[in-house]
Formats: sequence, structure tokens, C-alpha cells
Amino acid sequence: MCSRGGQSTAAQEALGRSRGGFGSKIHVLTDALGLSIRFILMPGQAADITQAIPLMAGIATSAVLADKDYDANRLLAWLKGHQIQAVIPLEPVINPFVS
Repeated sequence: MCSRGGQSTAAQEALGRSRGGFGSKIHVLTDALGLSIRFILMPGQAADITQAIPLMAGIATSAVLADKDYDANRLLAWLKGHQIQAVIPLEPVINPFVS
């Protein structure tokens, strides 16, 4: 909320610290052609998965294509409850006994 002569806070501008420094993340929901439907700005340190459900709420679709960072039980359960097919690669399981 930058206004001429006004003061704004990092929260108002969706700024936060991450490994890359001080910045923001833009979470975007697109259609099958890659056209933006909805977006949410968040501080740079926010995990991607936290915005998946808010982005999709109220959107009618039969499937969701996402990367492995979205392989989480809460999201998968939400998608199943809304009869949406998840097309998400599984997060690799780390075996502590294999070097």
C-alpha cells in the first residue's frame, strides 16, 4: 500500500526474508493455457503450499497440475474432497539407511 508521502510496512508490501534476501513471492493460479486466473502476494519466506487452497477456493476444475512442493496430505485431501484429480509428482522418500 504505497501512497505518496505515506508510510508502508513490510507486511503491507508482502516483503519478507528468505535465503535469497528480502523479497516477495507471487503465487499464481493459471488455466490450461497458462493465463492467470488469480494471484496472491506473500513475504519471501512463506512456503508455497500455504497458498494452494486459498488460490483454488471457488474455482471449478477437474484436475490440478502442480510441482512436487505441493505433495502434501492436507492439499491432497482437500482436492479429493472437491473431486479434483491431483497431477503432482511424489516427493521422494529419503531413506536414512542408504548413502
